[in-house]
Amino acid sequence: PVITYTQSSPPVWKPNPPSDRNLALGKYARSKRLLHSYKPFNAVDGSAESFFALSDADKITSGDDEWLMVDLDETYLIDRYVVLSRPQHAAWRPDAFTLQKSDDGLAWTDVDTVAKNTLERVERAVPAFKARYVRLYLPHGRPFSINEFELYRTEGTPLPDKSKCLGP
Repeated sequence: PVITYTQSSPPVWKPNPPSDRNLALGKYARSKRLLHSYKPFNAVDGSAESFFALSDADKITSGDDEWLMVDLDETYLIDRYVVLSRPQHAAWRPDAFTLQKSDDGLAWTDVDTVAKNTLERVERAVPAFKARYVRLYLPHGRPFSINEFELYRTEGTPLPDKSKCLGP
């Protein structure tokens, strides 16, 4: 028998090209609670009509903070994000949140913080960062409602507000 040795090189990460493609669309999403009934995937389903929400009645354990995490399946370069929150009651709109990144889904680094929010749609450009896992940390916890959580690499180009387009 002949034994052949080959030298392999580790895969080289290449940044994703700039586009208006929502990197979080349809990806695995979970919340602080591992209960299917909370439906965190509604925040990444591409529909402004569905939502992920928790009320004060959903308080199962102690602690006031909450979070929504998205596993992007691979490492992407990200420089813009959108949080859409259109609850029936304005008190359910997250008034403060922090965008966080992680390579392993365990150790988190803050990327951007929003305080005193009153807007339905928050779109923020951030310094470009690499991450496989991205999390929206909500320090004030419940109640809250998030219709969409979107992640992009646009290299500075603002995004059109697709949430106003309710037709096909």
